[in-house]
Amino acid sequence: MDYDTLMQDVELRKIRKRLNALRDDGKLLSDVVDDQGRQYVDLVMEGGGTLGLALAGYIWALEEAGVRFLGVGGTSAGSIAAMLVATLANPQERKSPALFKALGNVDFIDFVDGGWTAKRLADALSAGRTLAAIGWGAVRGVNLLLRWRKTWGINDGDAFERWLCEVLDGVGITSVEALEKRLTTVPPGLRLREAALSPEQGPRGWKLAIVAADVATETKVVFPRMGELYFDTATVHPARFVRASMSIPLFFKALRPELPRPDGYQQRWDDTVGTRLQQGEELPRRAILVDGGIMSNFPISEFRVRGTPPHRPTLGVKLGTSGRVQQVGGLFSFLLSLFNSARRVMDYDFLRRNPDYRQLVAYVDTSGYNWLKFSISQEEQTGLIRAGARTALDFLEAFDWEKYKSFRTAMAVAEQREMGTIGESVQPPAATG
Repeated sequence: MDYDTLMQDVELRKIRKRLNALRDDGKLLSDVVDDQGRQYVDLVMEGGGTLGLALAGYIWALEEAGVRFLGVGGTSAGSIAAMLVATLANPQERKSPALFKALGNVDFIDFVDGGWTAKRLADALSAGRTLAAIGWGAVRGVNLLLRWRKTWGINDGDAFERWLCEVLDGVGITSVEALEKRLTTVPPGLRLREAALSPEQGPRGWKLAIVAADVATETKVVFPRMGELYFDTATVHPARFVRASMSIPLFFKALRPELPRPDGYQQRWDDTVGTRLQQGEELPRRAILVDGGIMSNFPISEFRVRGTPPHRPTLGVKLGTSGRVQQVGGLFSFLLSLFNSARRVMDYDFLRRNPDYRQLVAYVDTSGYNWLKFSISQEEQTGLIRAGARTALDFLEAFDWEKYKSFRTAMAVAEQREMGTIGESVQPPAATG
């Protein structure tokens, strides 16, 4: 997936021309800008296995329109994209050339590192060959029962983690401290359109949200914010946060870190998670971290600020249509529907309670592609990138920033009434929307 070769694609060249026209015409997308005219937003990306390649096309399109990112978040495949956007370059720089290079240097089937039978299972699942999938799954299940107790996954996930470590090491992100420094780098000339940014709107308001699920404590884990609960953040590599987020249950081994127990750790858990331990009750010795999608596959709620209109939007990109109706046939589709319902219900509920996000969230049409197809061809990869880019173009051309701000201002009054602060003036714009 060479960047220069990809940019010769006829459709992408047409899309690029229209995106550049939006940039040159000064299309308003945010009130946070820099002296070069770049506009800054937050971006949240849904998980979806290899469908996540569409996210790369979406990111590329936003950057071609002059958009840059201060906050990024995601789950599973979305967490991979979020980590790369947060780290591959400083916030004011384009990430898509380095992003395409990183993705182009890997064969996704290498991430299926559980051996020959695991690859056959992945191929059977992606092709919809139910009987073959059951057969290969049975073979792997016997191996798990006989050989690999308490790993609960047919693939190690080590190949993925090594790849991401190499990518991050290559740009100097070898520690949580280095990650924090990159996240809080202030773009030159960053300001509001008509004023300077105030200290409370500064770098600490910018964030990275990588979502995993700890089934041992029933916790939605948000890295790096909750990193100290699970790791020694002085030594853990940031790639491990993403490794936790992308651990599709049973397909990849669960990540099982031993929980740190420094002085005051129980109070820290209570303050951060709300874990109220009973007398004599203890936290488990180890966490069991799996794909965050089982709890929140689209963590846009992490960026919501109530009671005040934002000065930059939180854009969201979902993989697939907005439809929720599933055709349930046999046992396999029934089990898949159970999984999909569990991983989406929290996000559906949030979007229902916050209707303004209908103006911010776009849906990439990924019909015809399978999220578990790791033996994905170059043509299919390019097709997903095109789909993401088309969706971003359509969204940007239709998005009305001033209309959205007006809508959020009206919502802020209602939210202040709900919070009992209606007698106060509407607060200044928040860091995110």
